[in-house]
Amino acid sequence: MADEPISSPLVPVEDQVASARVALGAAVAVVRAVSDALGGGAALSNLAEGLRWFGESVAPLARVVSAALPTVKETLAGLQEIAESWRRRSFPPNVVDLPELRMDALVALSDEGITVWTVPRPAIAARLLSADSPQARRRVLGQSWRPILKDCADEAAKAVASDHVDLARLLEQAIRAVQAGHTAAGQALAASVLDALLSTTFVESYRRDLVRHPRGNPKAKVMNHFDELTIGEAMVLRPIWFAYRPQDTHEQRAASSAFARHATAHHIHGRQVSRRNAVQAIMLGTALLSYIPVYDAARAETDAFLASLSDDERAAYEVATPE
Repeated sequence: MADEPISSPLVPVEDQVASARVALGAAVAVVRAVSDALGGGAALSNLAEGLRWFGESVAPLARVVSAALPTVKETLAGLQEIAESWRRRSFPPNVVDLPELRMDALVALSDEGITVWTVPRPAIAARLLSADSPQARRRVLGQSWRPILKDCADEAAKAVASDHVDLARLLEQAIRAVQAGHTAAGQALAASVLDALLSTTFVESYRRDLVRHPRGNPKAKVMNHFDELTIGEAMVLRPIWFAYRPQDTHEQRAASSAFARHATAHHIHGRQVSRRNAVQAIMLGTALLSYIPVYDAARAETDAFLASLSDDERAAYEVATPE
């Protein structure tokens, strides 16, 4: 595609300036005529001179703007390339090109324990992102459970070649159990896989930070994942945070029927066991399993950077980036 200006072409800009100068010249003539008719009042003469000065000032300003426009265009194009590169690195392939991908939609999904990291496929992810209520999103999970589980199985199969082969195979078993109609068994196994993935990926103190809820303590620090983590980490870990909400009381268990790890493991009841919740648990495990290589690569890059620093540089870095 030929290079096109970001806004107006240069020639029309100069034409507009020329037109403005003609209009200002006419205004000067009118003011002078009025001034002559009224005996050449000082105020009108000053106004005429001011208009003349403005007209003479516009031309050099226009030349500066015209000269700068190509540079501005190149700069904006460069910024667009940077933004596109960031977007491609930040979002998984199943959602990166979706027009429905908006931050408010991502947060709404995540705060209901639903992830769209890697799974499900684009068409289903788009339906989840565009659904306008929790009930509508739950319906998508219920209506599309077969293709969602197929997508999860494909991702789990890829992870069989990773360091998490045992957990990947267990996740495959959970998927097959739900596909065969053994919903409770599949949901329980998926919850255990999710717990094991968290424990083996993150150190204990950080894992606790990731899933902490107030539990009646108003002073407890609860992580705002979309503010404190990368967008990819938040897409994976914020839904898991919701799944780890307290389930100690009847009120807590009644607040939401969505998948809850603690309810599945410790306070199981009929409302908690459902095919939608089993699918939700499997999606969370699949997302974390597929994200671990990204997380490990970023951690290795950070470790290499820190290893390259001198003691003084490392100390300065630790002060600037506290835990």
